[in-house]
Amino acid sequence: KIRLGGLFILICIITCLEMFGLSLVFPLMEGLKNPEAIIQLPGLSFIYHNYFLNEPKYFLLVLSIVCAVTYIFKNLIMLMMIYLQTRFVQNCTARMAHLLFKGYLGLPYTYHMQRNTAQLLRNLENSVIVVFNKGLISILYLLMDGMIMIGLLSVLFIIDFWSTLLVILMLTICFSLFFFVFFRTR
Repeated sequence: KIRLGGLFILICIITCLEMFGLSLVFPLMEGLKNPEAIIQLPGLSFIYHNYFLNEPKYFLLVLSIVCAVTYIFKNLIMLMMIYLQTRFVQNCTARMAHLLFKGYLGLPYTYHMQRNTAQLLRNLENSVIVVFNKGLISILYLLMDGMIMIGLLSVLFIIDFWSTLLVILMLTICFSLFFFVFFRTR
């Protein structure tokens, strides 16, 4: 439970870094397009006026470096999280296989005489691996991607509510039409 909680904390950190990185991309693009537009952005105008002595090119350089460092740091944390996630699932698989094997050894001899040993070995080797590798890891990936999606949508709604709503509505209509056209006949 503690390791699963640690994975959840890492997922939250990755989501926050993804949101921060996305919130840096829009001002960076706006600044590259029009360097004087940075002055009008509410959050960055304070930093710009107090630390960069009205030089937009230095501010854009620092903003680019911060954006790159943020994404590199996020990807390193994601790499660490994927490693820990895989290790967690493999440890759960080994623990369950061990408990199943111990349970099989504790059964009476007549049970083993009535069962095919290939089925018992299949349960030990394949079934446990399939349950954890296909089930648990899929749930963890779904949780991570869902949290990242909610975080990114919240940033997009904050930046431009109506455009984000319009894009979501159009995508929903397109996917619904696609689903009904191609999967309705089955």
